[in-house]
Amino acid sequence: MRNLIWFNEDHCDRIQYTGGKGASLSKMHKFRLNVPNGFVISAPFFFEYRKENNLDEKIIKLIDTIDFDDCACIEKVSEEIRKMVINTPISAELENDILSYYGMLGGEIQPVAVRSSSTAEDLDDASFAGQQETFLYVMGKDDLIEKIKECWASLYNGRAVFYRKQRGFCE
Repeated sequence: MRNLIWFNEDHCDRIQYTGGKGASLSKMHKFRLNVPNGFVISAPFFFEYRKENNLDEKIIKLIDTIDFDDCACIEKVSEEIRKMVINTPISAELENDILSYYGMLGGEIQPVAVRSSSTAEDLDDASFAGQQETFLYVMGKDDLIEKIKECWASLYNGRAVFYRKQRGFCE
């Protein structure tokens, strides 16, 4: 399966690949509701980005230093992780994949939304609603790539890290 998935593709509504929001947008698009065309950057794409840059090991090491009884510590380490994600480049191959799809949506002249869509959001025993970032009216290649990384980084805000720890989710 490709790591970028158009809303109208059959497997776009699989939460394990596209998250709750991505799957919902896909379903609405397929029912011809007023949803603009778009695509989802799948969970495997994000995993590939993290793997290429050895981020998993770095993130886990940092999270292991958190004193979860100390809010300031949670925020400090979370900020360090977010900066690391934002400052870590996306490989040329992955970036070209994103920009190719973006170009098919209209590219530089078409504003888009960059939204989080966690594969763990809206589960029966957990809800991550409102914990990650959404960016509207994103225009231009540089802004798009920046907002995607900021969206990924928002997975590591203090509230989200604490919530995952509290619920027993691994990083």
